[in-house]
Amino acid sequence: MGAAGNWVGAVSVVRTGALVVGVAIAAVSSPRPVFACAYEDPSAADFQQGVISAFYPKSLYVLGALTQAQLNGIIPAEPAPRANYLAGYLKTDHSLHLFGDALRDQRSEDGALAFTLVLIEPMLWTRFVFDSGRATTSVHVDGPQPGDVVVWTAEAALRQIADHRLTFARAEELGLVRFYGDDGEIARVRKAIEFRWNDLKPESSL
Repeated sequence: MGAAGNWVGAVSVVRTGALVVGVAIAAVSSPRPVFACAYEDPSAADFQQGVISAFYPKSLYVLGALTQAQLNGIIPAEPAPRANYLAGYLKTDHSLHLFGDALRDQRSEDGALAFTLVLIEPMLWTRFVFDSGRATTSVHVDGPQPGDVVVWTAEAALRQIADHRLTFARAEELGLVRFYGDDGEIARVRKAIEFRWNDLKPESSL
């Protein structure tokens, strides 16, 4: 948790070199400044991977796991986000909301629960906040809030999960998911994610 707790330092570093906001993305995100992702600026996303991964040890292992899963035919290869950033962003936004809509946490009324998920290929950050057991989804946020569990995963893996072709647990087994934060909060987030497999409907996905 110590490395992830230094997130504020990472924010100042990344903002110095990687804050470029595209008009198309700004139209569907918060009015505050946000980190550029690969849909806006491919080089900014590459910069984030190199800098922010220092605060999340072994997070870049997700990229290696993704390559292996694609070689094994578990996950189909996808074009880089930069290939068609607007269409790609909208598709990813849809997958993230499908995922968030299916999350449940029966214990969230006993205490706040939130986590931030980063898709490693485009370095796109999304925050999920639970209220009365259901999650709300905020795509393209600045980054995690203090105390958030941070989940690193691959965009291609999330697409398979949202399309009901891969369970989140299996994705974690394959190294496509890594958790950072307090162990107790990570356990709560894992439990909330378990509910999603029964709730997501494949016909609802792109």
